[in-house]
Amino acid sequence: MTKTTAERRSESFADRAATIPRPVECAPWNGWIEVQTAGRIQLPPALAVALRVGPGALFAIQPLQRRGVLLRLYDDLLAVLSGLSVESRWSLVEAFLRRPLTALGPDGALALPREVLALRRGQRLLLEADDPHLWSRTLYLLRARP
Repeated sequence: MTKTTAERRSESFADRAATIPRPVECAPWNGWIEVQTAGRIQLPPALAVALRVGPGALFAIQPLQRRGVLLRLYDDLLAVLSGLSVESRWSLVEAFLRRPLTALGPDGALALPREVLALRRGQRLLLEADDPHLWSRTLYLLRARP
């Protein structure tokens, strides 16, 4: 049975992501997205599954010279800390936490501070992801060239 638009909107992000089969191999992902709510981007559920992220996933935001932003996952930082000295661990955590942060909401959206990247409703952006099988899952959110 096909769901209506209202029914699909009422489903939670986690419910929609759960219906997507987990891939055995994931290629790098890229695609155009449209800003539905000013200041927020909707992470496509298929990409969230490929990246193994859900609500609450913490990202550091790194501006890319007015062209867009790079989003790095906190979980990836934690994964590399165990083999490092205490001083090195703190240095990496401190550098991560000094950046603006955002977390994936229960609806699958990421809020981005206006001073980092102003997003207006209807704006199209290129969302690219590194291969999720690499140690670092990085997202690039880039403005369309004029």
